[in-house]
Amino acid sequence: MKALFSLMLFMSFVFNDLAAQTKIDSWMLGGQMYGKKSGKEFFAADINVNLGYFIANNLAVGARTGLLFEKLRNDKSLTSSLGIFGRYYLRPEKMLKPITELGFGYQNSSIVLNEVKGNSYNYYGQVGLGLAYFLSEDASIEGILNINSAFTDFDILEVFTVKDNDLKIGIQIYF
Repeated sequence: MKALFSLMLFMSFVFNDLAAQTKIDSWMLGGQMYGKKSGKEFFAADINVNLGYFIANNLAVGARTGLLFEKLRNDKSLTSSLGIFGRYYLRPEKMLKPITELGFGYQNSSIVLNEVKGNSYNYYGQVGLGLAYFLSEDASIEGILNINSAFTDFDILEVFTVKDNDLKIGIQIYF
């Protein structure tokens, strides 16, 4: 992770000027993923796919879908999500662009908790900050740190709010 960030930072100084397709009436298609593992106790993998449209220069809005698998000892969950996002790219003429992102959506989880099966239904919101490094006008790699909050309703537990954060790495294609 540190090596990827260092490479992106170095490349931004070497090739500092490039006009990427973050202009009005352009599209972006891509995805992000992250994984977590803590010994034999915990494992999580999350994959998201998004499609966005630039409604203004450097400002995209779009839809995102995702799939998250989590396992803690014998408990596990599989979550699908569908949401919307807005993303703004700073430093429009540079190859390394800071990103700000805001998203909202709905999640549905199938859960096995203490050998009891159930479902949860979540409405979530997220705020993210990151960097996109443009390999060309049409492609970028990115890292985004998200702060997430979800209002969760389990059919086997009471309603509560979940707050966490994640660092996702991804690619985007612009056309």
